[in-house]
Amino acid sequence: MFANTCVIRFCLALCLAFASGTAVAGSFKVVPIKLFFDIKAKSAVLRVSNQDQEKATLQLEALEWTQNDQGVDQYAPTQDIVFFPKIMSLEKGEEKTVRVGYRGAPEKKEKTYRLFLQELPVSKPGEIAVKTVLRLGVPIFIEPSEPHRKSIIDKVEVQAGAIGVTVKNTGNQHVLVSKVKASARGAADAETFSKEVNGWYVLPGASKIFYVDLPREACEKSNTVKVAIKLEPQADMAAESEVNSSKCHDQAQDKQEPVKKAEPIPNPG
Repeated sequence: MFANTCVIRFCLALCLAFASGTAVAGSFKVVPIKLFFDIKAKSAVLRVSNQDQEKATLQLEALEWTQNDQGVDQYAPTQDIVFFPKIMSLEKGEEKTVRVGYRGAPEKKEKTYRLFLQELPVSKPGEIAVKTVLRLGVPIFIEPSEPHRKSIIDKVEVQAGAIGVTVKNTGNQHVLVSKVKASARGAADAETFSKEVNGWYVLPGASKIFYVDLPREACEKSNTVKVAIKLEPQADMAAESEVNSSKCHDQAQDKQEPVKKAEPIPNPG
């Protein structure tokens, strides 16, 4: 007679400890957290270590990374990125290396990819296990032939329940919106609202809307909203917009999430 056990592992698919330069996903970590290739450096090494108490088996996959017109991440199979091994097993506390290379040449616009490391679920004999597999994506950036980084705040709009901030990347390299801070002021210039949220990457040529929830009561008391965007590595940006009180009563509209729920980044870097 076997003892049936249901094991549910709650984890974040991508939790980055940027201060240490280490990407951590539940039971394993990766160093470095990003790879940058140019015409001189077209290969690199990742160090992967098992932080769990049990053996871990990882499967690796490289995908081309783009964003659509709404700034939503899109992934597609690619042969541009070569890596070894494809599958690795790590004992408790063990560290191994992954060799990664780019087989193309620099183009006018930055090429972007992600190398995903996904833990394969393993059940012990006699155990019925329900597990959420751990998945971590390491960004890979291929520097363009003539690098040019530039982005703008294209629009600040107050809708029912949210402040929408559109960041447009007009350069040929990615930018990272690490933080979006929104504040509002009303009568006598008194602050009625303030909140900060995490951001995400905006790839070359893409525009992405970041939303900051705005309570209806605060919206009704506000005359203006100000937003401050913390960018890396570009200089920070700021913008201001008036509040149309009628928008505070509009029905909620569908909003694109600024950070994919499957891949939160507490301190993007």
